[in-house]
Amino acid sequence: MDVLDEEEEVVVVTELSGVEKEDISLYASKDGLTISVDTPQLKHQKELPLPEEVDPKPVKASYKNGVLAILFKKKSKGEKIRIQQLNRARKKCVSSRFSIS
Repeated sequence: MDVLDEEEEVVVVTELSGVEKEDISLYASKDGLTISVDTPQLKHQKELPLPEEVDPKPVKASYKNGVLAILFKKKSKGEKIRIQQLNRARKKCVSSRFSIS
């Protein structure tokens, strides 16, 4: 997994050869990014902490030729992103799930 730190964005790139786009689930929260693959032959999960300056709401995710790329924008200096961490009624973490193009 590679993390490319650009001036205004961060791009996470990972190879997932032999996996269909529909078998990939992506979740992002202030704690990091989780990439899950679930097929009849393979169940795998990768976790990556995100730098503080990254807005955990991804802008775009694409999957082509076995390569998954996820783009995150960096927060402006002084900008704070409000994220609900805990759903007390259910006692579980709340995160953003997003689709892959």
